[in-house]
Amino acid sequence: MAEVGRKFADQLWLQSYPHMDRNFETEIKLDFYARFWEMYLTCALLKGAPQHGYSIPDRKQRGYNNHGGPDILLKHNDRRIWIEAVAAKNGDPTKADSLMEPGEHDSEDYEPPKIPVDKIILRYTNAINEKFEKYRKYLLKNVVHKCDSYVIAVNGFPLFYRWTGDPSRPRILQAVFPIDVPEYVWNKKTPEDDEIRYQTRPEIFKNSGAPVSTAFFVDDKHHGVSAVLYSNANAFSPGLDKNFIVVVHNPLASQPVPRGLIPAAQEWWAEEVSDGYRLVHQDR
Repeated sequence: MAEVGRKFADQLWLQSYPHMDRNFETEIKLDFYARFWEMYLTCALLKGAPQHGYSIPDRKQRGYNNHGGPDILLKHNDRRIWIEAVAAKNGDPTKADSLMEPGEHDSEDYEPPKIPVDKIILRYTNAINEKFEKYRKYLLKNVVHKCDSYVIAVNGFPLFYRWTGDPSRPRILQAVFPIDVPEYVWNKKTPEDDEIRYQTRPEIFKNSGAPVSTAFFVDDKHHGVSAVLYSNANAFSPGLDKNFIVVVHNPLASQPVPRGLIPAAQEWWAEEVSDGYRLVHQDR
């Protein structure tokens, strides 16, 4: 399995090399998951470029230097779409809010551990907020302009409990919208009025009791973030498959990304209704 992953990573490197910064070969030794994700995403976007009508300037075309900028640049018509990649981390193992590796077992009456969904979502919010702060620095340096789109691309493969997979409504939604798990409303008299709706949850509480907002996309402070992209792509599942990618659009984005532009298996967006928003998705 390790050999398969190594060969796949080498293939990605050959394709993505012209787009990577000059420190890449050093940094991949220090943080493999994050840099692998950057390579994977670059190659997936290169593969989708002819069909989706955007281009991806390489390092020389961007005038890339060691002071950097977001990881990937798409050019679509006259618009610049920046994509900043980040691999979510389990956190400090000495802290209660971090994800801990499930223990091993060898007994027949073993019961799988309860999935720590809130902690998983906290790891997503941490990654997203980290890259939002980076976006603000890019604006100050005039690397990213207010008229540009900016997408945060989160990879969740490094997290423990990745084997649990995502439910039909991906958990990344709970990191950017103030929602909890979906609930099914059954109407016995008129079944056609059955619906799935979400319980409201604007924040998650840390072990200390400190609240962490999950309303990222309904806070106008974050209007500069066009969308969040999520994936569990990894070196052990070779192939550039859009089925690994979910895109969630920000309803308050000042520079939204056109739906369908980024190759993805699923896209989510929020439509305004009388009492808030309604989440809508499309499988592609």
